[in-house]
Amino acid sequence: EKDLTKPFPMSSLLWLFLAVPMANAIIDVSYQNSTDWRNLFNGTVMVGPQGYLDQPYCIVNAAFHNEILCIVTAGDKHEGGAGEHMESVTSADGGHTWSKPLRLEPNTTLDNSYGVPVVTSTGRVYAMYNMNLHNVTHLNGKYISRRDMIGVFVMRYTDNNGKTWSGRRYVVPYRQTPIDKGNSFGGKVDIMWSVDQVKRFPSPTTSGGGGRGGGGDSIIYGFTKVQKYLLSPPEEVWFITSPNLLTEQDPNKIVWEMIPAGEHGLKPPGNKVSVGEEPHILPMLQQGGFYCDYRTTQGYLAESHTADKTAKAGWSPPGWAKYWRNTKTGFDTPAGDSPNTGVLKNPRGPTTLKNLSPYGILLLFYFNSEHSYTHSRNPYWLTHAIEKNGTLYFAQPEIVLYDRLNPADRPGYPDMFTVPGQQGMIITETQKTTARAHFVPHDFLSKLSSQSTINHLTTEGTIAHWTSSSVKSVPIPKNMNLTSKKYHPGVGLTINFGVKNHKAAKVGAVLLTTDNTSSSGSLRGFRVVVANKDGQLKVEVGDGSSTLTATMDPLCSAAINDATTHFVGLVVDAAARITTWFVDGMLCDGGPKQARGWAFFNTDFGDVMNASPSLLLAPSYGPNAVLLWGRVYNRALMASEVVGNYRFMH
Repeated sequence: EKDLTKPFPMSSLLWLFLAVPMANAIIDVSYQNSTDWRNLFNGTVMVGPQGYLDQPYCIVNAAFHNEILCIVTAGDKHEGGAGEHMESVTSADGGHTWSKPLRLEPNTTLDNSYGVPVVTSTGRVYAMYNMNLHNVTHLNGKYISRRDMIGVFVMRYTDNNGKTWSGRRYVVPYRQTPIDKGNSFGGKVDIMWSVDQVKRFPSPTTSGGGGRGGGGDSIIYGFTKVQKYLLSPPEEVWFITSPNLLTEQDPNKIVWEMIPAGEHGLKPPGNKVSVGEEPHILPMLQQGGFYCDYRTTQGYLAESHTADKTAKAGWSPPGWAKYWRNTKTGFDTPAGDSPNTGVLKNPRGPTTLKNLSPYGILLLFYFNSEHSYTHSRNPYWLTHAIEKNGTLYFAQPEIVLYDRLNPADRPGYPDMFTVPGQQGMIITETQKTTARAHFVPHDFLSKLSSQSTINHLTTEGTIAHWTSSSVKSVPIPKNMNLTSKKYHPGVGLTINFGVKNHKAAKVGAVLLTTDNTSSSGSLRGFRVVVANKDGQLKVEVGDGSSTLTATMDPLCSAAINDATTHFVGLVVDAAARITTWFVDGMLCDGGPKQARGWAFFNTDFGDVMNASPSLLLAPSYGPNAVLLWGRVYNRALMASEVVGNYRFMH
């Protein structure tokens, strides 16, 4: 029996690294044949595998029959290795097959990397990227091995959707500020990079040349300035904008501007000298203005927003990105800016923020507060945002991409986009060696984007339910169709139930079980018990020889540990091998005491056969502690479905 709140033991991780080939060898045939679209390895390979691949960013070119063009950073060695370069690939069939990679800089060995593309109405595609244009190889007389984030921004373009690229490159200029002038190179070389996607916004109708007064669309994207080589703070978030790139045919006449105005960009929350980098900026639609998120090393996702339609000024003091709070009838916006008020956890890992019709504003992030690069980038979670009061609030997230065999895998630097004529959307990403495209279904996205209003009881997959605290048992199938050795979508277990006066719960009390005779090591079926004096709930699921255990985190446990009525949800996602807890429509995230509220389980279990054909209930599991009602499913519900159940049951 293994406590799922604890990390994988190093022996298990060592076994994983020894057993799972890291290159292109076929692994675990049953895993390879998984039908779960969220499985990382079910994506369509775009490029690779090879030494290093990152940041596959894409455009859909309407002028070329909606062909997809993506640019990606590639290298024969490792991340930051000499010879990094930009490549492009295309797909003419909606992302199912891809062309051979083509270098954007075929005639140079100068490092170039981390590109962002944008397409104009004529079909011309520009790619802006880093380049060590002056071949800087030393700092203070010492050789530097990484030269992928120093130099200048440059640009090339293609007029045939990536079949060839312009013979000339163009520098994308921006002004130096104190963080550049005081950097490790004394301002002679800039340290910077961009991982944003280019966004469009209505050009401000102000006077002046260069297309500023003619309306139409401007472009904007974010980047990071660094003071201390290579990636040490101070750091600042800035944005590059152009009012005429989308209309000007002569690249020499494109107007560029760096914003915000002034000498300093956005900094980490609290104005601390710490990491604040890799911004994603999003134009707001309701009243104009902009929202920006960026990663930190404090365990949370930073944000700032402005009502200024030029993004030059008015940025709010940086804070933390926030969830909306699901209520019994809808939602409200939380007050405060602390881990206890619902802020988004994210490690020092890449996010992506975009507005995609018809699904609205979507954010890819990692939903944990680990402070290291390892064990923090798997799985990827997707959330939806609503715009209110000039800022964004986010839904409870869904697992969207995972590697179930290797929790230390690192999918990242994703793009997401829709293709006309295709339902759903495509996510592109790499785990540093292979670039893949993943097709996300329309139904999944529709449920997520309706989370703020969903008020529906999900019945599909129900195998047991009760509606009264007087019920002591209900029938349940003996065969749960539950195993962690099958990888089809939805395989799993979901339990939703209501409790009242949980503060009176008795330690060790069993709320519900399909096996009231076996010990934990030989459990057949599942049970929910009160784990300790703090009222933490624990679930156990067993096949008679192997048992997984998952305990609710302290913050969620404290939320139900009173005399009132609460909704509790548990999801065992056997395909992803992840367990999640919910309380009152909120997905437990571990609060300030744990890096995460969800957990990988490292116990493979076979077919779960209930010891009893009845689900035994404990209407009173302590003095006046009451189990009110409940519902059990033989599948893993989406978080949005659990939220809908919460509203419906209240």
